[in-house]
Amino acid sequence: MRIVVVIDQLDSENDAPSHSKGAAVWASRYVEMLRARGHEVRVVSTGDEAPDKYVVKTKIYPIIADIVADNGFVFARMDEAVVRRAFVGADIIHFMFPFKLSYTTLKIAQEMDIPIFSAFHCQPENVTYNLGFKHFPIVATYIYGRYNRMFYKHFNHIHCPTIPITYLSFHSAGFSTFIGQKAESTPLDHIHCPTQFIADQLVKHNYKGKLHVISNGVDSAFCPIKVEKPAEWKDKYVIGMVGRLAAEKRQDLIIQAVAMSKYKDKIQLVFCGKGPKEKKYKKLVKKLGVSAKFGFYRKDDLLQLINTFDLYVHSSEIEIEAVACWEALACGKVPVIANSPNSATRFFALDNRSLFRNKDAADLCAKIEYWMENPKEKMAMSKEYITAARNNTLSKSIDRIEQVYEQVIAEHEKSQQRVS
Repeated sequence: MRIVVVIDQLDSENDAPSHSKGAAVWASRYVEMLRARGHEVRVVSTGDEAPDKYVVKTKIYPIIADIVADNGFVFARMDEAVVRRAFVGADIIHFMFPFKLSYTTLKIAQEMDIPIFSAFHCQPENVTYNLGFKHFPIVATYIYGRYNRMFYKHFNHIHCPTIPITYLSFHSAGFSTFIGQKAESTPLDHIHCPTQFIADQLVKHNYKGKLHVISNGVDSAFCPIKVEKPAEWKDKYVIGMVGRLAAEKRQDLIIQAVAMSKYKDKIQLVFCGKGPKEKKYKKLVKKLGVSAKFGFYRKDDLLQLINTFDLYVHSSEIEIEAVACWEALACGKVPVIANSPNSATRFFALDNRSLFRNKDAADLCAKIEYWMENPKEKMAMSKEYITAARNNTLSKSIDRIEQVYEQVIAEHEKSQQRVS
């Protein structure tokens, strides 16, 4: 197939900003794997020139420029001539984000009569947390509505990235589901949601498209490997988290939980990521006397580092999926995950021992101490998490998305026949 991916920012493992949006890095892996399967994949995005990449300029919105930059993201500026060149001869257009680049290029795809497909990767709550409106859910509701009015109402099928891990554990071939009804707009269009959680949110907010729940999937490179801890951590219990240092990720809860633990002096925290909260969290670590390391790590180094963790904590209040958590599970790390109503990651837990009450540092402390005191149970659960993650690989996800591509194209052809 000749596939065109439209995305404001596409980051490879080597050129990604240290706190870049995870979906942008995931999309780079996705494009590489599609090409390895023999597809011709063109990309419309910002950034440097590259083969089959159609580069557009960045667009700056002054009011939110600092916030966007702090989170390592960029918006793209529409360039009609570039977009039309990219779309010539395309079999399908795959949109990743619901921003201006997408909803303006969508009109061109419709004009050129090309099948279209979209994903739902940007959770409105991520926006409200970073703009300081986390206590005003009505703002998130407004953004859901705006996304729908401006963009998603044109799609009958939507990709939503995650399914509960318990489902994956017992249904190794069945990690893609389909929900929703036929929309009232055109019968050509499909939308991909990385998780069942976000699919449920879209139904709640009156999205009428058919929702394809297909996980973003784990890169097969992430697996258990034998590595030595750094000498300075040799006698430490290493607890890690991978993710941007941003308001919604709540790494501060992990720091507070360790500070109140009776094992405080035995614990080494590792935060893999950068972001606007880094200075604040470094000050908190110093104030509470907690041992913590902060840094950004490329894929190969991250794989090595995750395999030194004794426990993985994911404290985020807002997540559509959290591929970073999947990667830790694939390496055999038992998680402790925030049981947040706005996070799909809570469904990754195989039982309540791997969940802590949302926003509750004391409960997180208790769960950390439980796993520290029960190494045999942790070892047994490690094997179960590895098995679950193996059922959720990026390769399997692409298998499912390829099937949706074929469905979208077939429906488009049938609609053309009806018109003729």
